[in-house]
Amino acid sequence: MVEEPPPCELEIVNYRRQNNTIIGVIQNHGALEAKFVIVYVIFYYQNKSVMVLGDPWVTPNIGPSTSMPFEIKFPELNASSINIENVKYYSLTA
Repeated sequence: MVEEPPPCELEIVNYRRQNNTIIGVIQNHGALEAKFVIVYVIFYYQNKSVMVLGDPWVTPNIGPSTSMPFEIKFPELNASSINIENVKYYSLTA
């Protein structure tokens, strides 16, 4: 019988938008080290359609009962309709 690995216990515990950047903290509530952690941000228009994905934040690991700050910048784009001023919502996923 193959044992399932324990579930990840990562939580984005604090976040906010600061100019063209999402800053926050991710915490590992688990008893094991979380390896190769990625935080993604999706930016949305007012009508909740997807505008653009931010560049992901990546870290090789987060130790048990440890938190780590992250920072994700809005991508530099040339299209005039794709700019930070048009962002009305965003979501984060780890």
